[in-house]
Amino acid sequence: MAGNTRGKIFIYGTSSGGRNAVDLAVTLSNRGIPLTKVAALDAAFFPDESKVQPENPIGEPTVIPQFDPPGSVAADRKQSFFQTKGNHSTLTRRGVRFTSSMSFGEIHGQISGFTSEDLTNKINKDTDPNMHVALSQAATGVVHQEIQAVLDSL
Repeated sequence: MAGNTRGKIFIYGTSSGGRNAVDLAVTLSNRGIPLTKVAALDAAFFPDESKVQPENPIGEPTVIPQFDPPGSVAADRKQSFFQTKGNHSTLTRRGVRFTSSMSFGEIHGQISGFTSEDLTNKINKDTDPNMHVALSQAATGVVHQEIQAVLDSL
């Protein structure tokens, strides 16, 4: 681009990359850099980070975990793609908490300020990690199509 004209900035990532995408978006937003799209695909969060807790001490929760980004994200479009089949409930000394069979009990859910794209009903796999991978594959296609549509409109 010529001069100081900025192009379109798209940021997205899966799992810990989704978490990094949100963190990068916060940093760029704090610097006043305009973002076109930020998408977190089954971003990696952990039980102590959820603003809500499961309603039942054992089994499959119906409550969706809710997470806050580490700051404000200024983007034309902010999306949080997630699945909740891998989230489970457990009773601990700290009370009822979300958990999963993934590393460190990684859980998935909504990010405050982002449009929630719950793809749980489109994911049909047998283990928590396999559901995580299937969500990432399904959502990546959607994100790529949306980026392509923006670029085609230029």
